[in-house]
Amino acid sequence: MLLRKLMFSIFVLSSVVILSGCGEKGSEAVQGATEIDTNYLKVEDVKAAEGVTTFGYKLEKGDKFTYKVAFINKITQDMKADTVISQKVDQRNVLIIDFEVKDVDKDTIAEVEVTTRSVYVKSDLNGTVKEYKTGDKLDSTSRIDFGFYEALSGNSFMARIDKKGTIREVYKVDKIVDNALPKTNGKDSISAQQREMATTEVAENLKGMILQVFRNFSNGSLKANETYSDKKPPVADPSRMYQLNATQLYTLKEKGKFNGSDISIIDAGYDASYEFNPELAQQGIKVDKSLITGGGKVYYNDKEGKLQKSRTNLVEEIAFSGEIPDKTGKKIPFTSVKKSLIVNIVEKIK
Repeated sequence: MLLRKLMFSIFVLSSVVILSGCGEKGSEAVQGATEIDTNYLKVEDVKAAEGVTTFGYKLEKGDKFTYKVAFINKITQDMKADTVISQKVDQRNVLIIDFEVKDVDKDTIAEVEVTTRSVYVKSDLNGTVKEYKTGDKLDSTSRIDFGFYEALSGNSFMARIDKKGTIREVYKVDKIVDNALPKTNGKDSISAQQREMATTEVAENLKGMILQVFRNFSNGSLKANETYSDKKPPVADPSRMYQLNATQLYTLKEKGKFNGSDISIIDAGYDASYEFNPELAQQGIKVDKSLITGGGKVYYNDKEGKLQKSRTNLVEEIAFSGEIPDKTGKKIPFTSVKKSLIVNIVEKIK
């Protein structure tokens, strides 16, 4: 919970997004760092895909490349019982991330150094707007909201990534954790156990961040119009009322050209369902609506062996009703409705 508060709803799926005394690397201004192109990639000479295309991330020692990654979240939630709680969140995170392949082992798994060069966050929570960009000076109040982003800027971590785009491990996140956690007289204000939990949580969030760049959409090749399924681990909602079971679907549909390079255009689909806590029915709470859809497009650069761009979205609506006990134990009517739109955009810029 501690790091989730610090992360200020960073990365959904996410996601996904500073140190006092951060170096020059983290404070440099980056042109276009607050903007994101929400359109699909403009591909020329588009034709229906034919035959088989070989896929695989080309990660060789010494390779350097940069991506812009955006997480756009629009969420509304209304709960009514003895009181009414309404929340409307509109948040945009834009990150510029540098990657450098440090080594490739005998199993062709690459060790990649990941450095977030720039972070821009704008959040509107029930009409209260907060904004942060790399280099901003944070006071004690704004550090609660944006301290993690500050810790992320300019501080590197490592990831082990295979040719299919599977992120095997995220490690060396201690520097980010050190600078994100609150301090008392220069020392952590949490226990060693809490710090360990925070380190695990940070690593998982950073993995979610770069999962957008390294999508696993093939076992090595795809036939035209063939669909590859990437089943994800279940994700439990913080309310513990349900968990989400999801499979990402990728279908090779078309081919085209972008800046002279061959581009594979892959339709991204989403097969998902909710698994509700059986205790809900026992407690008299019923599910009135559960809707989840998603999709988009992934553009793979055949020559470079890397993602050129992707734009995917997730639409979710879930509603509950029933009766719950108030503070005195008396049963009162209860309703909860949550709607969300999540858009993830990745664009290779170098």
